Amino acid sequence: MVAKHLANTHLMHILKEVHMSPWQRFDELLLRVPDVLLRLSQRDVAAYIGVTPEALSRHLKSMISAPDIQY
Repeated sequence: MVAKHLANTHLMHILKEVHMSPWQRFDELLLRVPDVLLRLSQRDVAAYIGVTPEALSRHLKSMISAPDIQY
């Protein structure tokens, strides 16, 4: 019974991420693992969220230069 619940929870999580944009997946990843950028390379994070490393780099740069957004 517990295994079935865990499998259903995992499936729902996967389905949720399929319908999220790459930047929504990135935000979710930062919420779940705040130090992910210290643990993994940008290349690995980019692959996980489905963007190029260059696109992730540009996104991170824009996050840093946006003074009104708190991350």
